[in-house]
Amino acid sequence: MKTTIKLISSIAILLSATLVSATQPNIQILADNSFVLSINEIKSEIKISIKDKYGYKLYKKNVTAEDGKFLQKFSFSNLPDGTYKLEIEDDLKVVLLAINVEDNKIVSKNVTDEKVFKPVVYKKGENVYISKFSPEKEPLKVVIYDNNYDVVYKETLD
Repeated sequence: MKTTIKLISSIAILLSATLVSATQPNIQILADNSFVLSINEIKSEIKISIKDKYGYKLYKKNVTAEDGKFLQKFSFSNLPDGTYKLEIEDDLKVVLLAINVEDNKIVSKNVTDEKVFKPVVYKKGENVYISKFSPEKEPLKVVIYDNNYDVVYKETLD
């Protein structure tokens, strides 16, 4: 049991080091009600999408590691006022950026930023391991279902 805990701790440390070193998206807001999104050093496939307040996707694109980087200008000049979500998703996390439009202008350079880290699940031998980077130390709820979608295991990990 102690060996398993040490292994999981080691994986969590390695995972956190990888996440910290990952390149963050950069947004430059321009005067013409547009912004430029740049992402350098793409190491795995990422999904980029822009959604309106109802969750409807206005834009989506998959970028591969072969592309290396992403640079694109987005115009909000024809969009109504409101809050739009820019989502950048890779294998380990989802970065959510809120972009506010008022009076047909992007109103603030202080774009809010939120990261949601995904759990990593893998099987080694007869064991299943779950690891999740959680800088806020939030609990992880684990629910395992069988083929009939009946709950066979349920636990909240602190």
